[in-house]
Amino acid sequence: MVLFALLAMLRVLGARHVAPRWRGAAAAALAVFVAAVLLWQSTSLLKLYPVAVNVGLLLFALYTLRYPPSAIERLVRGLNLSVSAAGVGYMRNVTWLWCAFFVVNGSIAAYTALATDTATWAVYNGAVSYAAAGLLFAVEFVVRGFYRRRVARRADQAPSCP
Repeated sequence: MVLFALLAMLRVLGARHVAPRWRGAAAAALAVFVAAVLLWQSTSLLKLYPVAVNVGLLLFALYTLRYPPSAIERLVRGLNLSVSAAGVGYMRNVTWLWCAFFVVNGSIAAYTALATDTATWAVYNGAVSYAAAGLLFAVEFVVRGFYRRRVARRADQAPSCP
């Protein structure tokens, strides 16, 4: 458990692409979580870690929707890619989609932690949830291609100014 905590803390603090205040908040939340697990010696509490991660990601995404740019736009700009005006709205909608994913995924993770055996919990949180996130990435990638083509067609059809 201590090794897990140290590795997780190093990962959080080493995430240079994340703003320092968010790294600090994540590190503090992780420290509280690990302290609670150690204090109560609870494997049940430890099984709630994926739920905590989903809640944290949901809160961050909601924060960015309230205080733009959205999480997806921040990610794109962090990669030094250009963002069009039409793209800003699209990325905001994708951020909402990820919020829905975090709610559903976190709810299922909570169910597996509280109402199923450890094997079911491990399969869902160790494989199925990652496959679901990968599927969402893939579907969004395909939809993004259609969206870009539609925006390009509209731009080509727009009347030109004299």
